[in-house]
Amino acid sequence: MYLNLRGQRGDSIVEVIIVLAVLSLALSIAYATSNQSLLATRQAQENSQATEILRSQLETLRSYTAVDSTSANYIFRATKFCIDSGGAVKDIIPAGPCTQRNLYDIAIQYVASSGTGSLNTFTATATWADAQGHGDDVVTLVYRLRP
Repeated sequence: MYLNLRGQRGDSIVEVIIVLAVLSLALSIAYATSNQSLLATRQAQENSQATEILRSQLETLRSYTAVDSTSANYIFRATKFCIDSGGAVKDIIPAGPCTQRNLYDIAIQYVASSGTGSLNTFTATATWADAQGHGDDVVTLVYRLRP
């Protein structure tokens, strides 16, 4: 059997290099896109968890303030506090913020208002390191207690 090699030609080295360059560019773009997507997903999950923790803190706070709104000034006399897992109010000014789930620093700030029809305001804040390493992320919820 005889093969005719005259009309056949293979790919040149330049063509192979161009194909490899295009493939590596496509793979690097896919990697960068998937990496950004994973970071955005992680950031959304952390935001959701922080919101859940703050809602839990405010629900416990509501149970305290619903019992006797006149004692709220005594219970929450601290400027900043948090509520630990046992439900105890913890003053965090000297000790620093409360840490929940080893990631979120929780602080509730209480501002007492005076006067008729005034509102006592609780501002709950969760702070944690940004998933991308660009500072901190923060979630804040506000609860107003009518006297």
